[in-house]
Formats: sequence, C-alpha cells, structure tokens
Amino acid sequence: MILMLRKNPKLFIEEIKISHNFETFESMILQEKVKFTFGEVVKAIEDFHDKYCIGKGGFGKVYKAELPSSQVVAVKRLNMCDSNDIPAINLQSFENEIRTLTNLRHRNIIRLYGFCSRKGCVFLLYEY
Repeated sequence: MILMLRKNPKLFIEEIKISHNFETFESMILQEKVKFTFGEVVKAIEDFHDKYCIGKGGFGKVYKAELPSSQVVAVKRLNMCDSNDIPAINLQSFENEIRTLTNLRHRNIIRLYGFCSRKGCVFLLYEY
C-alpha cells in the first residue's frame, strides 16, 4: 500500500489512528516529491548493514541511504521490530513523533519525508 499526501498532514495522522495494524503496510509516504519503496530503502543500506549506521539512540539505529534517484535520506529503524506485538507505549511514542514532525516547519528541524513499516518493523525517513 502506498499513501501519498500533498498539503494536509492531518489526513496522514487520521490514517495512523484508523489502522494500528502495521503488519499490513508495505510503505507509506508523506511527501509527493519523495517516491520510493521499502524495498529500495532496504537495498540501499544492504539490509541494514552496520557500515551504513550513522548513529544509535534509545529507540533504535539511524542509517544513511542513497536511493536509486540519488536522493540521500536518513532511515531511523525503531526497536519495535523486536516484538510481534507492538507495545502501546511505543506505538504512542511513534504517533507522537509523526504528529509533531509533520506539523513542524523550521530551518533547524530536519524534515520528515515519511515512514515505512513491514512485519511490525517501523522506519522513519528523514532528510539527510
């Protein structure tokens, strides 16, 4: 499933609230100019090889991916994929991060391009 939105990020948040079953999503995209699939992201970082890891945090690792379109993005792989059942607190944290970053526009805050999820793993895609 690919979801593309243009100007109204609130529609995206509503989609998240309606469907909490991340198992069914192949890919979701926020911005029209960024067109890629989950498979392209995984291939670009060689199935999350450590040589592409540029940082670690409390919620997971961050990877640098150069997509076939020559666009470079940062991919944050959330630790939710360690569990078959996504805990409610992690899901709430994820929704809060999406909601906040979708609504913010500032030169000092990186832009959220979108997110991908598959089989319980959640990935946030940011500008690099």
